[in-house]
Order: sequence, then C-alpha cells, then structure tokens
Amino acid sequence: MPLAAPARSLANAANAWHLRGFRSPDLSPVVWHPDPALWESTFIATKLRIERARARLDVLLALDTDWDPDGAAPPNRRAGAIVSNILDELEKEALPPTAILPSMEGGIGLTFIEGAKRAYIEVFNTEEITAILDSEENEPSALDIDTSARSIRAATGRIRVHLAS
Repeated sequence: MPLAAPARSLANAANAWHLRGFRSPDLSPVVWHPDPALWESTFIATKLRIERARARLDVLLALDTDWDPDGAAPPNRRAGAIVSNILDELEKEALPPTAILPSMEGGIGLTFIEGAKRAYIEVFNTEEITAILDSEENEPSALDIDTSARSIRAATGRIRVHLAS
C-alpha cells in the first residue's frame, strides 16, 4: 500500500478512529473499520503504535511507589507531560517508539530500534531529558535536548535520520 493514500482513503481512515478512546483489556486501542485494506496502511499502523505508546504512558503514570523492588520512584506527572509532548512530535514524524518503560532513575524511557541502530530518550522526574543515539558501527552520541518544543522537534528529527541511515 502506498505511503500517501488518496483523500477518499484518508476520510475512511479518519472514520476508523471513532472508537479511539476505548481500550481493550491488554490496553491496546480498540479500532474497527470494515475495510481490511486500511490495516495494511503505514499511516494506520503508525497511528496505532502511537496510541499504544500513549496507553502505555497512562499505565506508567499509575504505577505505585512500590513498583520497583530496588525502590526507584515511579514516573511523575511532570515527566508524563513531557513524554506526552514528545509523543506528539513523534506522531508528526511518523516515528513511534519501539518501547516505553519506567526508568530505574525515576522517570520514563522511550526506546527506538531499527536493525542495528538504536535511540533512547529518558525523561526524568526532575524534568531533565537525556537522548542517546547508538549503533554497532559507531560510539554512542548524546543529543542536547530540553523541554522546549523546538528542542524536542530537533531531537526527534535527528533520531529519525539516525535510524534511517
């Protein structure tokens, strides 16, 4: 299926999102549409993966203080708000994370994997952000990133280029 669909297909895809707010027991989004061809769409697949990341973020923000046997603090709302902004930018870039997990340092981590290339974003409860680009061919490199929309946009763009190269 092509990356860009004709307007008629995009209208059908938009109709598929009418159940967006409902979640199945495994927290994956419940989305139904009678046209099975839409499920081959890169657009729909990306939207679903972003929705799953948002659902996972909701789960992480509900973790109890005893979630980690070593005593790591659960993610807080400040870190969650930043990750939500990052997910907004990732959605614009059509770049869903491979995983979203609680951080052992107190916060939330996003992981991206494409073949032998990896990228990590960790948002700490203190609102600090660390981003790392890694591959088997090169040494890991850190990105300068802060909570501003401009910085987040630049970092997500660099991650996209890194994973695609």
